[in-house]
Amino acid sequence: MINGPQRLGKYELRQQLGRGNIGEVWQAYDLQLRHDVAIKIVYPDIQSDPHFFARFMQEGQVLASLRHPNIVPLQDVAILRPPQQGGGSTAYMVTEYVKGKTLADYINETVRKGHFLSPNEIVYLFTSLGVAIDYAHQKGFVHGNVKPANILLDETRRTQFAAGEPMLTDLGMARLVGEAVSIGTPLYMSPEQAQGKSANNRSDIYALGVILYELCTGVQPFRDTSSVAVMMQHINALPTPPSLINASVPPALSEVILRAMAKDTATRYPMASLLATAIADAYAIQSTITFMPGQINALQAQEQHKDEAGQSSLLGVAQPQMKPPTRPLQPSQPLPAIPPVPHSPNVTRKIPVTPFPPLPEEVTQIQPPIIPVPSAMDVRSGDTGRQVALQKTTSIPLSPLSTVSAPPLLEKTPVLQQPDRRRGIFGMPEVPLYMVVAILLLLLLVIGSIIGINMLTNQNQQEVVAFSGHVFFEDDPLGHDDVISITLQNLPSPPAGHMYVLWAELNGQYVNISTVASGSTATATYTSPTHINLLTHLQRVLLTSEMVGSQPSQPGTLLYTASIDANIASYINALLLSTPGLPPNQSVALTLLNTMQSLNDKAGSIVDSLQGTHDDGLATRQATRIIEMLDGTHYAQQSGDLPAKDAPQLNVALGLLSAPHANGYLDIFAQQLNLLKQHAGNNSSLLQHIQNVSNGLTDLKNWLQKLHDYDVQLLKAANLNTPTTISIALQLKQLAADSYAGRTVPPRASPSPELGSAGALQAYVEAQYLATLDLHAA
Repeated sequence: MINGPQRLGKYELRQQLGRGNIGEVWQAYDLQLRHDVAIKIVYPDIQSDPHFFARFMQEGQVLASLRHPNIVPLQDVAILRPPQQGGGSTAYMVTEYVKGKTLADYINETVRKGHFLSPNEIVYLFTSLGVAIDYAHQKGFVHGNVKPANILLDETRRTQFAAGEPMLTDLGMARLVGEAVSIGTPLYMSPEQAQGKSANNRSDIYALGVILYELCTGVQPFRDTSSVAVMMQHINALPTPPSLINASVPPALSEVILRAMAKDTATRYPMASLLATAIADAYAIQSTITFMPGQINALQAQEQHKDEAGQSSLLGVAQPQMKPPTRPLQPSQPLPAIPPVPHSPNVTRKIPVTPFPPLPEEVTQIQPPIIPVPSAMDVRSGDTGRQVALQKTTSIPLSPLSTVSAPPLLEKTPVLQQPDRRRGIFGMPEVPLYMVVAILLLLLLVIGSIIGINMLTNQNQQEVVAFSGHVFFEDDPLGHDDVISITLQNLPSPPAGHMYVLWAELNGQYVNISTVASGSTATATYTSPTHINLLTHLQRVLLTSEMVGSQPSQPGTLLYTASIDANIASYINALLLSTPGLPPNQSVALTLLNTMQSLNDKAGSIVDSLQGTHDDGLATRQATRIIEMLDGTHYAQQSGDLPAKDAPQLNVALGLLSAPHANGYLDIFAQQLNLLKQHAGNNSSLLQHIQNVSNGLTDLKNWLQKLHDYDVQLLKAANLNTPTTISIALQLKQLAADSYAGRTVPPRASPSPELGSAGALQAYVEAQYLATLDLHAA
C-alpha cells in the first residue's frame, strides 16, 4: 500500500506491526512533536464507498474526544490526497504508540504453556477492561472486535499488572469504516455477529467471556480449521464447561463465564463492569468498581429478573441461580446425544453393581454444590486445585394433620324446673360479694402463672432450638481441606457490652477467626496460611463472648463448640485423609476424583485428535492410558483389554474397577463407606450423606463399565477414522463427562447426588460433608 518514501504527511513510517481486515498498522514517528505513534492505514477497497471520507472524518473527530486510561487514545484522523489527479486518497488514523506486547502474545507465553494468571491478576485485568468498555458504550461506541490482539499491555505502567497496564485499541472501527465491513474475528465473534447482525453492547460482553474462557483454560471455546465452522459453533454449539478443562476454575467463575457467553443477548451481563464484579465475587475478592446511579439501577433490574425467574438460562441450558452468601451449583453441560454403539459381547466386567439400600423417606435431603479439584494423575499443567463452595439445604417433611370426626349434635332436651329463688345479675343465682372477689383473685393467679410458664418455655426453646451452626471443610486452589467455612443462623444478641468471636483450636493453639455479627445469619472462613490439611490439625471450633473493643488472644466465655465425633473420626479419616491399603497419606475419595478428572481430559483429547488434528497415534495412546486407569496396567494386559501391540503408558498399579487379584478404587471406597455406616448410629444427616456418596459410586460402576467397553473397541479398531469409530469416541467422551461431573436429570438444572445423576464430583463433595461439625452449647 505504501510506495516510494516511507512518509505519510508529517509521519515517518518505520516498522509495519501487522495487517488486519481493515488496514495495515505501522509504528511511525511524528516529525513535528518528535515521539512515536501508531498509524492504521485503511485499505483502498474499503475507501470505495462514496460516503466513506465524510463519515471517516466526522466519526473520527468524535472518537478522538474519548479519554480513558485503559483506551488507547486516537490522536488524529486524516486523509492524504495526492497532488496529481487520478491518484487514490489514503485515509489513516493516528493513535498513541503503546510500548509492550499484546494480550495475545502474553497468552501464548504463559497460559498456552500452563502458567495461568492469579485470581488477582484476572480480576484487575477485567476490571480495567470492563470499566473502559462501559465508558465507550456510554459514549455510543461499540467495539465489535474485542480480542486479545486488540488489548495492548503498556509495559511503562506495571504497578497493578506485571505484564503492563491493559489498554483497549481499535475502538470504534465499525463507525469509522462503516458497518458493511466485517470487523469481527471468528474466534471471539458473538453469535449475533456470526449471523450477520450488527454488533451491540452485549456482543462485547460475549467477547470478554471468550477471552476469560481462554485465560482460564488455555484454549478458545470453539476451534476449527475453517472460519465458517467456528462461526457456526458460536451460533449452535455449547462450549465445554471450563471446569472440565481446568479443575482449578472455581464453580462460581465457571458460571460467570458461561453467562457472559450466553447465546441469548438478554441473558448476558448488561454491562462489562457487572461482569468484572461477578468475576471478583467468584474469587471472593473485593471489587474496586464504584457504580453510578444508572448502573445500580441496571444491577437491581438484573437481580430482580433472576429472583423472579428462579434460574437463568445460560447457553440455552437452564442454570441455577446465584445468591449470596452461599454459592450455587455449577452445572455440567450434557454433551449432545449420540446414537448408542452396540455393546461389545466380548468384554464383560467382573464386579457386579451393588447399590446401597435406600434410606427411609423421612431422612433429610441435602443438595450440595460441585467441587472440582485438581488431578494428581497426569494432570494438565496449572491444574493445582479448586476453590470449593459448600451449600447445605435442609428440608424437613411435615406429617399431615390428623383429622378427628366431630360428634353428632345433641338433640334439644327440655329444661328442668328449678326451685324458685332470688336471681342476681344476668339471671344467675345471687352469690356473696366476698366469694366473687376470691374467685377473681384465684383466676388471675392461675392465668398469670400459665402466661409466665409459657414465656419462660418459649424463651428457653428459642435460645436452644433456634440457633444452629455448622463447620465445613473446603478446598482452595492451593490445597485440600485447608479451609473451614462456618455458618451460623439465628444467633441471639450478646449481652450488653459484649460481642461474639469465632476461634479455631489448631494443635492446641487458638486462632482468632473473626468477630461475628448477631441477630442474623453469619458466615466466616479460615484458610490455613501454609495450606495444611485442617482435618489433621483442627481440634475444635469455638464461639465465645468477649468484651466489645477488646482484641483477645485467648477464648473468653465459651458458649458453643464443635468437634469431630470421636466414634467416627477414624472412619472419616480413612475416607478423606489416609485410606488403609493405599500408599501413606493417600485418600481414596480424592484419588478417585483426581483419576476421573484425568480420564475425562483424555477422553476429550481422543475426540479432538480424531476430529481436529487427525493424530491417530495420540488418540491410541490416550485410549491406552484410559484402559490402564480403569483396569490397572497388569490386568489390562493380562485380560487382553490392552492389545499386545500397544505399549503401556502409565503403569498403573490399581485401577478404578476391581480385578481378580485386587479391589479397585470404587470398591475400596465402598468398603470404607460401609464401615462408617456401621458406626453412624441414628445420625440421619450423616446417613443421608453416606447414601449420597453410595449413589455416586453406583453410577460410576455403571458408567465406567460402558466406558470401558467403548475404550476397548477403540483400541481394537482397525481404522480410527470411520463414522462408527468417531461415534464410539463421542460416546466415550460423553460417558467420561458424566462420570466426572455427573449427569443432569430433568427437571433439575444440574447434577445432584441421586442415583442416575451423581458422578465423581458429587461423591467427593458428599464425602467432604461427612466431616461436617455441628456447633452445640458448651
